[in-house]
Amino acid sequence: VEGNENNTFYLRNIKYDEYLYASKLKLFFLSSRYVYTTETIDSVYHESYLWRVEKDENNGLYKIRNEKYKEYLTVGEFWGRLFGHGIERRRVYTDNLIYNKRIFNWKLKCKNNFDL
Repeated sequence: VEGNENNTFYLRNIKYDEYLYASKLKLFFLSSRYVYTTETIDSVYHESYLWRVEKDENNGLYKIRNEKYKEYLTVGEFWGRLFGHGIERRRVYTDNLIYNKRIFNWKLKCKNNFDL
């Protein structure tokens, strides 16, 4: 996590050393947008790599919103099983519809006990 004072962050996968970003591509009949990782941040689309972390003071969980598209990071409950990945693997998307609030909630563990 590389962040700033506005609670916006670049999220980097430690194992693959890649940054998370929301792509321009949406699922063809849903409001969900594909999320991918890449090794470098594209300077033209840099806002699609920025994520705002919003803490829910009631339950201590977080919502993570993409700054470019103003959509929340979520997991696909149905899609992972549809394409034969099984329940152990899920695809990640952004979406702006809150049809199941729980799938927008994340529990964050930061290195060195950093507090957001």
